[in-house]
Formats: sequence, structure tokens, C-alpha cells
Amino acid sequence: MPLRRLDGVVEAYLEPAEPAFLKIDTQGFEPQVLAGAGRLLPRLCGLQLEMALVPCYEGERDFRALLDDLSAAGFAPFLFIPGYFERKLARQLQIDGVFMRAGDER
Repeated sequence: MPLRRLDGVVEAYLEPAEPAFLKIDTQGFEPQVLAGAGRLLPRLCGLQLEMALVPCYEGERDFRALLDDLSAAGFAPFLFIPGYFERKLARQLQIDGVFMRAGDER
């Protein structure tokens, strides 16, 4: 499967002024998807992505790094949804975070 940057294909699906909400579920590759969405990020009113409380995938960044990245891009946390809970460890390993553009009234 060929890989393409998200910001390079979105024009085929959205009008230039149309806001968008992005859901990312890529098993540890969330930072790479965000990097490939560079020109799209300013158009986003919000996004949802999986965050690791405990890294499960090789090279995965933890939730604190993603919180910092999203804050720097102008997004504020609005909702955290429980994700993967490991019963053997009795520990929450992942959560989904919903982030909205800080100060955006859309």
C-alpha cells in the first residue's frame, strides 16, 4: 500500500474553507500521522487519537508527549475515553483523547 501525506490528499474530500475533525487510530504511529497532517492541522476544529499510558508498541510516545505536541499545535483536551485495560496487570494501558482547537466556538 503506498503511503501518502494526509495533508496532500485531504483536498479531494474537503472544500477549502470546510473545517474538519480527524480521528487517528494507528497503533503507535499517531505522531507520524500528525506530522503528515501539517498543512491540515490549522483547518482542524478537533481530533481524537489513542494515547499510551504505558507504551505498547515499539517507538510509541507516551501520552505526555502527545499532550505537549497537541497543546503546541493549538489544541486543548476536552474528553478522555478509557481504552485498553489489561486485567492481568490491573492497569489502564491506553486512553483515547478528544482535543478541540483552543478558543474555537465551532
